[in-house]
Amino acid sequence: MKKLLTVLIVIVGIYLLACVLVPKEYNVSRTTSIDAPSYVVYSQVANLENWEKWSPWEEKDSTIDNTFSGAEMGIGQIMSWTSEESGTGRLEIIEAEENKMMRTTVDFEGQGRGYGSWSFDEEEGKTKTTWGMKGETPFIMRPFNLLMDGMLGADFEAGLANLKEVAESMPIEPKVEVKMELMPAIQYLSVKDSCASIGDSVSAKLGELYGLIGDHLKAQGVEMAGMPFALYYSWDSVSTVFEAAIPVAEEVESGDRVIYHTFPATEALVAYKVGGYDTEAEHMAIEAKMQESGLQPMGPAFEFYTNDPMEVGMENATTTVAYPINEVMENEGEE
Repeated sequence: MKKLLTVLIVIVGIYLLACVLVPKEYNVSRTTSIDAPSYVVYSQVANLENWEKWSPWEEKDSTIDNTFSGAEMGIGQIMSWTSEESGTGRLEIIEAEENKMMRTTVDFEGQGRGYGSWSFDEEEGKTKTTWGMKGETPFIMRPFNLLMDGMLGADFEAGLANLKEVAESMPIEPKVEVKMELMPAIQYLSVKDSCASIGDSVSAKLGELYGLIGDHLKAQGVEMAGMPFALYYSWDSVSTVFEAAIPVAEEVESGDRVIYHTFPATEALVAYKVGGYDTEAEHMAIEAKMQESGLQPMGPAFEFYTNDPMEVGMENATTTVAYPINEVMENEGEE
């Protein structure tokens, strides 16, 4: 019994000595090269809902139940989880630079907080991707820091391998070219409305509103002066606020919902979409260019539908996405 007690005292003493000697901080990271542009890789990481496609912990623990809150993507998005095997936790994106880096806080109930980091370095179409985490452990748990690199590093390696597979299987969209162009002054009739963002709700609502404007034009005996277009004020995964608009060559009396407007000539950042009406990439490219250049939008974003898909085919349907900036070139009157 005495010998056993002595052995236990020695073991406890060695453990406590390790608590003193082992650094309180851990820092683990792993890197891989992914054969895909940085925007593809970043989109899989900066939207936490996408983690379910590649996270190593989703593979290891089938009892994980995730919930998402906060922002739709990037800074402020939160993923919380519960698990019979892994307990509960919370991950929040606290810093992000589009297609370049991201930082997170990770809270494990009863186990403290870690700080995650991501970097995305693109060169010649490939993205060097690094996933890391650092943190501090309580005094009594410090010896486990000696095992952290092997345990957490293995998870990072598995997750990066899964992320590589997902990103490399995604179709690569052609790079969107953004130009600064002069947007001419416009006279138009429009109806402002909102609807859910899901499915074809927006296009269906636009069609309905174009019908209202067409009826008003007919009642006024006025011809449309070009193809219909739309103005977008706000949009997210829940709802979209927009105006359906038809250009006119002269001032037209407004109705109950159909209102006559003018918009001044101005410089605008412009991108062109050919084939279908999914213009998300064009909007994102223009917004990134504005942020990079320190420009501010002047009002809503415009989408000009420059041809009729019934005549040219949907594969040749062309949309001009334009963001007027705050420098007015020629004052043609305000709304």
